[in-house]
Amino acid sequence: MAEIKTAICRFCHSFCGIKVTIEDGKAVKVVGDKDNPMYFGYTCVKGRQLPAQHDNPERLLHAQRRVGNGHERIASEAALDEIAATIGRLIAEHGPRSVALYAATYTFPYPAGRAMAMALMDAIGSPMRFTSATIDQPGKPMSMALHGRWHAGPQPYAESDAWILVGANPVVSKWAAFPSTTLPSACTTR
Repeated sequence: MAEIKTAICRFCHSFCGIKVTIEDGKAVKVVGDKDNPMYFGYTCVKGRQLPAQHDNPERLLHAQRRVGNGHERIASEAALDEIAATIGRLIAEHGPRSVALYAATYTFPYPAGRAMAMALMDAIGSPMRFTSATIDQPGKPMSMALHGRWHAGPQPYAESDAWILVGANPVVSKWAAFPSTTLPSACTTR
């Protein structure tokens, strides 16, 4: 017998409200939760594919280490010991800056993971911390420095007759620049 559970999608940082159909203890279907006050039933194709991703036969279910051209299973405790030894060796040979952290979109659904990673970097003493803002966004302030800035301020969305967005799809990406209460009604086709 199938049951439907209300949940949030953790595929990205948007946390869309979802309804998950469960049969025999397995998620078999994901749809948007139309009662969710933030997304009103919206989900992206990635979120709706969560059951297939969860049951993918190639999904990693345990720690692995590289052996030659392949991989072998390793106990988590042993993996952590090997990682600690490698990090220790890097720091001893090259200093704390030889260890870097990159935290991107997929770190947002797991806030404890990011906090732990930052605590590790603090313990190591490495300032080498990177995000999508440091890797693929530096061009934004550089372009303003080279070409100038729009000083008139943003146009209020509620007062606009039309919007044109180039290189962005806020309905899909849940782009934070848009007020979330504006999206469902303002982005409808007339």
